[in-house]
This record gives sequence, structure tokens and C-alpha cells, in this order.
Amino acid sequence: MKGELGLSTIKRDKVSSLVLEEIRLYIERQELEEGSQLPSERQLARSLGVSRTSIREAMKVLQGEGLIEIRVGQGTFLRSREHWLDSASGHLKAKETLLETLEVRQHLEELAVELVIKYASDEELDLVEEALLQIEKVRASGKDASEEDWEFHNRLYRCCKNRVLIRVIDEILGLLREFWNKPFGRQDFAEESNLYHREMFEAIRRRDVREAKRQVSKIVGILRRDIMEA
Repeated sequence: MKGELGLSTIKRDKVSSLVLEEIRLYIERQELEEGSQLPSERQLARSLGVSRTSIREAMKVLQGEGLIEIRVGQGTFLRSREHWLDSASGHLKAKETLLETLEVRQHLEELAVELVIKYASDEELDLVEEALLQIEKVRASGKDASEEDWEFHNRLYRCCKNRVLIRVIDEILGLLREFWNKPFGRQDFAEESNLYHREMFEAIRRRDVREAKRQVSKIVGILRRDIMEA
């Protein structure tokens, strides 16, 4: 369904990323040049079928990337075309880096899970579950649980009892942390993966290596999909 500007009306799930994509496509299709004014928040919100808050969030991302300039009382204007193309190239490189990091993360987490099942005590698993319960509590309140999710994974890593693996994880901590930093401005990034954290933990608690790794694979699959769609 098309709105008044020829933009596709979108559903409310994955709003942030889809709004960004539609605005990018609009700029490309209209062949806007440096200094061109974008439609108002009201026009974009009406055409896309989303709230003005969603439009503002998308504009903040584009402004942070240096692609647009927001002038108070005047409107939103496109910066140089060259800057826009450089950013698009950077966006693709960021996706490639994140996908490569995801491959490494999958292997590290599968190994960590196997070692946790082999070596972690029930008391140590209790501490991991505390972090999981905190995720579930925060999500139940409707709030973002990214920090609690990171704490859950971090506690899990520390239970593997392998100093070399922990050191490797610490060395690439900055890269791994990006998965919890809402990459590409997507507020819903990896949201679906939360559904499998409990299943993964319960498999670990049962000392079921195969099932725990299967749940890790599910989580990684959701991350890969969200990166590819960004």
C-alpha cells in the first residue's frame, strides 16, 4: 500500500529499521541533491502509516550518520551526495563486519556452552539464571533488556572454566558488544532471540549439549536475519 509520497505503508513491527529504509529509498528515487529539503515529519508519518515519534527516531539516526541536517524552524535538508554515498558504503562494510563477527560468536558460544555444561556447578548456573530472570522481568515491564541480556551472556561465558577461551572473548569484547548496542539504529534488533534464552538455559541446566547448541543456533539465525535486513 502506497502513501501520498509514493512510500510503502508499513506495519508497526520493525518500525525503526523499515522507516529508515523507506526514507533512504525515497531520497534515492527522488534523486535529491545536497540542500534538498525532505518532507515534513507529518507528511512522512502519514505516508508511512507510523507515528511522528518513529520518524524523529529515524531522522536522529540519519543526522548521527551526518546524512541530513535538521534546521530548527526550517526543516530537514540533505547533506552532500558524496557524503550520502560514503555512508551507504560504510553501512555495507558494517554489515559485513557484523556478519563475520557473528560467525566467530557462534563458534565461541557453542564451545562455551559445551564447557559450561561440562564444568559449571549448579550454584554457578544459579547465578546465570538470576541474570535470565532479570531479562524476563525487564521485558515483562515493556522495557528494553539489552543490558540484562548482555549480563546473561557474560555470566555464561565466565562459567566455562577455560581461561584461554575467556581471554579470547575478552580480546574481542568490543566487537561482541556491538550485538547489544542496537546496530543500524534498529530498536528491535534481535528482539525475537529473547524467546530462546530460556530454552537454551534449561538445556544447559539439564546438561544437554546438543539441545543447548541448537538453541544457540536459533539465536544466531535471528541475529543473521536482522543484520541482513538492516
